[in-house]
Amino acid sequence: MTRQILAAFALMIGICVTPVTMAADPPPRLKDAIVGNWTLVSLRATRPDGGVVMPYGPHAAGMMTFGKNGRFAIILINPDLPKYASNDREKPAPAEALAVATGSTATFGSYTVDGAARTVALHVDASSYPNDNGASQIKTVKSISDDGLVLDTAASTNGGTVVELTLKRAD
Repeated sequence: MTRQILAAFALMIGICVTPVTMAADPPPRLKDAIVGNWTLVSLRATRPDGGVVMPYGPHAAGMMTFGKNGRFAIILINPDLPKYASNDREKPAPAEALAVATGSTATFGSYTVDGAARTVALHVDASSYPNDNGASQIKTVKSISDDGLVLDTAASTNGGTVVELTLKRAD
């Protein structure tokens, strides 16, 4: 009987001093992780010849929103665009209109996520660049954290140019 009591006592002590390992929270699914508002940190485009350009200027500004409902919106602007000399939104000079057309983009639609491939497909309803209307753009998630997101667009879908967006969480 003494051996049984000692064995039971040893078992109880072992249970009490054995560290309990709690499973760490699993990382959020990619679809859940991208939901929210993001502000642009940088946008750069690498051309097939290796040249790097900043299509929205060195001070590019913008935001991207991924809703829980599967909708997205993105606005990209060169904040250094010239003001219209006419001070009339409907009467820019040709050079002013060209600067705005090439220095800003607004796009919205729905999105789907492929967690295994680490991609986000943007299904464009409408864009200020009309050639994107009805198109899908595939973005690869290069990295994501609680406060940062890096996306790129593959060269094959963008005339050979790879576009990389670096964003930080705004919420």
